[in-house]
Amino acid sequence: MTATRMARAAGTLIVAVTWVVAAVLLWRTHVPDDLRLPKLDARAIFGAETLRRAGRYDSFVRADWLAEQAALLLLLVALALRGARIAARLRGGALVRGAQLAVLAWALAWLVRLPFGLAQEWWDRRYRISRQSYGAWLVARLPSPVGLAVVVVAVVGAMLLARRLGPRWWLAAAPVLAAGGLVVALVQPLLGPTLHPLRNPTLRAQTRAAGLKAGVDRVAKETRAANAEAIGIGPTRRIVFDDTLLAAFGPRALRFVGAHEVAHHTRRHIWKGVAWFALFALPCAFVLGRATERAGGLARPEAVPALLLAAFCLQLASIPVGGTIARRYEAEADWTAIESTHDPTGARQLFAGFARVNLEDPTPPWWSRVLLDDHPSLLQRVELATAEAGSRAGSGSPRASTTSRTRPASRRGAPS
Repeated sequence: MTATRMARAAGTLIVAVTWVVAAVLLWRTHVPDDLRLPKLDARAIFGAETLRRAGRYDSFVRADWLAEQAALLLLLVALALRGARIAARLRGGALVRGAQLAVLAWALAWLVRLPFGLAQEWWDRRYRISRQSYGAWLVARLPSPVGLAVVVVAVVGAMLLARRLGPRWWLAAAPVLAAGGLVVALVQPLLGPTLHPLRNPTLRAQTRAAGLKAGVDRVAKETRAANAEAIGIGPTRRIVFDDTLLAAFGPRALRFVGAHEVAHHTRRHIWKGVAWFALFALPCAFVLGRATERAGGLARPEAVPALLLAAFCLQLASIPVGGTIARRYEAEADWTAIESTHDPTGARQLFAGFARVNLEDPTPPWWSRVLLDDHPSLLQRVELATAEAGSRAGSGSPRASTTSRTRPASRRGAPS
């Protein structure tokens, strides 16, 4: 027994050390470690009226989202407490009843989220962000058969592992989760909207020079919000530009957007995101295993609500953790883009435009920056552009580093 315990302890130590080393390597960025951001006046950059309007708009968005998450949490807690009673009333074998519980939770969650989504749509229409009718909004919000299928397959698959492997089913689930993250990153571009040809010559030249595909997503009939994103890995790598972005911003700002999105690919941010997901797959699977054991084990259908509740709690916990990681990569993409374009003015034009067009709050409250945001705030991004200009003027070229001193950030509206 002593030898067995020592072997397990040694194995655990090796896994822990490997995890920490991998996390340290993934945490590294290209932003200089001696960088100091200047303190700029938000009113001078964005204007007092834009700050007031964007702050008011974003405050409601944050409150609505927090209320939605609280309602979902209460729903899943109630289902977990009544899981045994509900399972006893269902018919079929254990797997069939587990699948039915998953469908019930999924349908109830859709209903709970509906009024909060409607409130968000009303607010967007009030501020002229949304351009679609309430009917079109409702059609877009209808339950997705694909989403339901994913939930059912995940629950039934986990139950099968529990029936075969017992309480340690989570050890087998962790690599499955990691592989799932890889598959999602690979196929996401193939499941998105049909892209239209990119006509902008500057953006087309930037993406082609990097060996990337690019296209335009026509969203102007639905929203005025502007965005761009880098998606995919390997053969599915591409950059998507919203037509609203191309219409709302000038050549210098668009050139910066192109460089920013290219940087996400050249700095392998999406691959690093997959790696982070794989790193967290094991501890998350462990939490899921412990939660279902307390409910009698996942081989029993009444443990399914406990599984869904634990998964939701992990999702909530992942928001500040993932946001902290994402903010570093977004700052690195900004820094790389400014280095390649040598045009901090173009960056500042873009960030000021996001406050005006998307009503993104340039100075969100500290708790939002820490807990919710996955981008540096617009003010911090302007400060980064200013710091890069000063660094280039003072020393010629900034030096790469493993750390970043950029401060936390806003998650809405900025290119990702």
